[in-house]
Amino acid sequence: MTVCVALAREVMNKDWLFWLVFLAFLAVGLIGMWVCRRRPTMIVLALLFVAFAGGTQMMTLNHVYADETISARAGLRYVVLSYVAIVSSFILIIVGTLQGRRRRRLDVAAR
Repeated sequence: MTVCVALAREVMNKDWLFWLVFLAFLAVGLIGMWVCRRRPTMIVLALLFVAFAGGTQMMTLNHVYADETISARAGLRYVVLSYVAIVSSFILIIVGTLQGRRRRRLDVAAR
């Protein structure tokens, strides 16, 4: 129940709802996974994009004045779940890159 409350609440007027944050990072992670599976060197661009987007999200969550507001209105769950969404995006991209490299090594070994 409390996770549902964190998902449905908008923390501040300028912040996204959590489910939008989660879906955005999940979509970027899945797209990055697919792209990095095809071309493993694209990991640099994918991770930079996620790092930039995640950094702006973390700066918003850890802002000097907004931190108390976020904690008071949404609680710690919103912050923790936002970090989980960012980390899951990184993990998906890295898994796609590892799959792409393994596939290329198997293709080279089969020749």
